[in-house]
Amino acid sequence: LVRALTDYQGTIVFISHDIYFVRSIANNVFEVKDGRVRKFPGSFDYYLEKKDQGEVIIEHKPRVDLKKASIFIEGIEQMKIEGGKSPYPLHPSNLMATELNTDDKKRFKHMTKERK
Repeated sequence: LVRALTDYQGTIVFISHDIYFVRSIANNVFEVKDGRVRKFPGSFDYYLEKKDQGEVIIEHKPRVDLKKASIFIEGIEQMKIEGGKSPYPLHPSNLMATELNTDDKKRFKHMTKERK
C-alpha cells in the first residue's frame, strides 16, 4: 500500500494513527485544532518538530457550507478532469472536534437549547 501511494501522482487526504504509514506517505500535514487549520509543508517529523514551537507556517480558517453540510479548507483540493483544481469538500462526519469554542452566542444558544 505504501509503495502504491508513494507512486501515485495525485493528492491523497488521509487520517491515520499508524505512525509508520504517516511517516512514509505524508509530505504536508494539516493540523485541525482550536477552530483553525495549520499547514506544515513537510514530513510528519517536520510537523512534530515545529508544532510546539509556536511557529505557524500557514494558517487557514475553514469555510463552512451549511446547505451542503461541507467544510472547505484552503490547500485541500481535488484535480478537475479538464485540468485545474477546485476545493475538496470534507463532510463533518469525517472530522473530529477536539475543542469547541462557546464564545459564539448563536452556537452556545443552540447547544444549550432544551430538546423536546
